[in-house]
Amino acid sequence: MAGVATLLDAARDAAARTISNFTGAAAERAWDNILAAEEILKELSPTDRTGESWWRRHMSRWAASPHLDNPAGRLKAASWRQFALAHITELDARAEALRKTLNDARAEALLDGAQKNLDAARDAAARTHGNLSGAATERTWNNIHAAECTLLELAPKENLKALQIEALFLARQNLSVEDPRLLELEALLGGTAASANHSEESKNHKRGHNGRQASRYGRYVASRALRAAHVVDASDKMQARSFRNILYGSAVMLLAVTIGLAVLGTLKPSAFGVCFSPNPSTTVCPAGGNAPGAWDLLLVEVIGLSAAALTAAIALRKLDGTSTPYSIPLALTFLKLPTGALSAVIGITLISAGVVPGLNKLETSTQILAWAAIFGAGQIALTRFVDDKGQEVLSSVSPATTVDAGDGVSGKS
Repeated sequence: MAGVATLLDAARDAAARTISNFTGAAAERAWDNILAAEEILKELSPTDRTGESWWRRHMSRWAASPHLDNPAGRLKAASWRQFALAHITELDARAEALRKTLNDARAEALLDGAQKNLDAARDAAARTHGNLSGAATERTWNNIHAAECTLLELAPKENLKALQIEALFLARQNLSVEDPRLLELEALLGGTAASANHSEESKNHKRGHNGRQASRYGRYVASRALRAAHVVDASDKMQARSFRNILYGSAVMLLAVTIGLAVLGTLKPSAFGVCFSPNPSTTVCPAGGNAPGAWDLLLVEVIGLSAAALTAAIALRKLDGTSTPYSIPLALTFLKLPTGALSAVIGITLISAGVVPGLNKLETSTQILAWAAIFGAGQIALTRFVDDKGQEVLSSVSPATTVDAGDGVSGKS
């Protein structure tokens, strides 16, 4: 019950806070800690857990926001940290309850290992560095998943079938239909016809064991299938993180080029052809002067960047949000801004050089800035393929899930 009290105290503390309204951290922390406490209380309830309450429990977990917070620590800004830290507290409570019911050396050794995993996960989730490299995220969830697999092997007998079904659900989401671990788990639970014929030898092997050994075998099969599913899911998230880092790296490089050009244009305005001469006696520049000035190139870049920001906001309508720790939509938007600024500079330079027929005699600064806006908005044609790739990566990352030692599948970031 100490774990329930800790979760409820965390929910009470979050509900009383007035900060983090913009990120939603306080609301997520409050409601998800309440749900975590309900999970444990339902496990202690005498209610028949094979009927409606089982479905209500899991549907409530899936419907809820998959973000919790550290019940014993300060409110974290990142939603995935909130879920991880509170989920660790929940697993801690379950591990402690299991420790009081199991008294053999093997179970004690496994629980000690699970506790070390949870301690390492808590330490990683509480850290504020390692976000870009993904080290903190991966260390957190790898240790949580290892602890979950261990606790699944030691789960109470009355909860074992439900946990095996949940492990099967995750395995079907992430593993190949021909994966032997998935087929063996399906055969164990009376799954598909293909899995029923998967391994007659393994069936005969299980028939020869007594009830306790067969149960241990079934636990281990479910644990290994769950671990394999988590490994596949983690690889998808590694791809998402790598793609996010590429986007930010490219955006930073383009931004550096944009700033460099702006500085160079300020120091030597005549180096860039952003001014036009509609007739021999007249020169028109973006800033309104009659000769190249320090603000001409910078103004073109600002107009191009502004147009890119507008098109980026419009392009977001095609992108889905993500519950992963990697903000790919934000990275895509960031990439468009310096791209728009550079597109405007290059486009105006091409017009000034006469590369675009019929547009080499812009007569007013307004026309120059209008074309800068057009070229800045035109960056969407260049970044559209990157947007498509971003949506593909987001679609490949299924909502990660976790299996508790007692009951429950819950969304993971």
